[in-house]
Amino acid sequence: MTLPSDKYWSERSLERLTEAERRSLPYMREIQQVYKLAAKRTVEQVKEMYAAYYAREGFDSVALDKVATNGDIKKFLKDMANAGLDTRLPDNYKGKMSRLEMMHAQMWGEINKAAKKEIEISGKSYRKTFSNSYYRSVYDTIRGTKMPNAFSVLDTRIVEKVLQTKFYGSRYSERVWRSTDKLAGSLHEILGKAIATGQAPAKTIQEVMERFGVKQYEAARLVRTETNYFENQAELEAYEELDIERYQFIATLDERTSDICREHDHKVYLVKEAKQGDNVPPLHPNCRSAIKPYFGEEYESKYRIARNAKGENYLTANQPYNSWFKEVQTMAATGATSVTSGPTMTGRLVDSQIMSNIGVTPEYWRNNMEPGERSFARTYGQEHDIAWIDKLSRKDPDTGVPLETNDYKVGRTMWELKTPSKKLKYSSISSSISRAAKSGYKKNFMINLGSRRLTKALEEKLSNYNLVHGTKIRRLHVWSRGKEIVIKLKK
Repeated sequence: MTLPSDKYWSERSLERLTEAERRSLPYMREIQQVYKLAAKRTVEQVKEMYAAYYAREGFDSVALDKVATNGDIKKFLKDMANAGLDTRLPDNYKGKMSRLEMMHAQMWGEINKAAKKEIEISGKSYRKTFSNSYYRSVYDTIRGTKMPNAFSVLDTRIVEKVLQTKFYGSRYSERVWRSTDKLAGSLHEILGKAIATGQAPAKTIQEVMERFGVKQYEAARLVRTETNYFENQAELEAYEELDIERYQFIATLDERTSDICREHDHKVYLVKEAKQGDNVPPLHPNCRSAIKPYFGEEYESKYRIARNAKGENYLTANQPYNSWFKEVQTMAATGATSVTSGPTMTGRLVDSQIMSNIGVTPEYWRNNMEPGERSFARTYGQEHDIAWIDKLSRKDPDTGVPLETNDYKVGRTMWELKTPSKKLKYSSISSSISRAAKSGYKKNFMINLGSRRLTKALEEKLSNYNLVHGTKIRRLHVWSRGKEIVIKLKK
């Protein structure tokens, strides 16, 4: 079996993890909106409490201790039953309640409704992550090994089983409920302190908003961590399907990497002995590590990707994290300005000898690139530069519809390529940018004019894009007659 170097496997694994994280962003934003709405409604409840029971001398504790009306209690219980939260309802919220207890119960209900939506939204994200990652891992392996395209369709029962599997002692839904109970307890304390001290409403509202801010951060962290978990679980499922026996742990080579991931980096494990949270990432919250298939030392490349203190990628020797870090410390102690053992990745790689050493030659890409990739490589520069420009031309496993056929990744930055029609009209170019930008994650655009000239008039209109469109973009470049022109977007 002829295989590309392990550089191919590292890049494909990291690409799949990055893609899974990118796909989770819309779901994460949706969850953020759920908690923003819950925070708004909770603040309204706090304002109503102050309006009804607060005066200059403080709260009317006698009025707050009075029993809530049967009508209010029945309305609350019916609301909880309709939301499917009656089984989670604490016993002290099921019978008679004082007006103060009623307010606590209503706040509890508001944040639990949000939590229920969070579980529903994140569940959709994790199912999609698992399915996409499984098929992409299979696709990349088949493409890399040239093995026959024979594999089993992913059984949805496997997906559901994985979603219900306990990771670090609990399911993802249980972690959401636990975080929600923590928020409810915090709001209870804030309200209790405000009533006891006669705290001004502005201070109470501020504290409530701060607690919801913490909850939103925790929700985002949970989605990132669980996305890593389900992506790597899908990898293992694909390895078993394709009879891959070993995998290698890949940590990020930068100074942010955790101690536990540093220790596992570069180590090889048997797929049958894989244990999530032990030798398979994530090993901690916000874990950035991944895994890749391992086929033996003879396929290992000379270099791997590292990141310096400025966040720039560069190539260093293919070595474990701790060896790399000692090298960084030695260089820093001697006053060296660079820790680069290979060529930097911030510019175009033109050293054919180095490219050959890491298994990326013009001949390799001529033989392995798809027609669209080859065409773009010729437009962009030398053919072997495509090593750093990965075209994502997969198909959705559920629908067969091509995904992001005009997306490219240069380094770690995603770009959307747009090739205008023969008539260079600003209106059509800006419309195509705007449609793509509305997806939420497409922020960098390359307009490929080929042999056509970029006029000053068109350049000026493009520079004003962010001033006239609601959906802002970050970068806009134009390729014209073999030159890259950076459009300076006006703010």
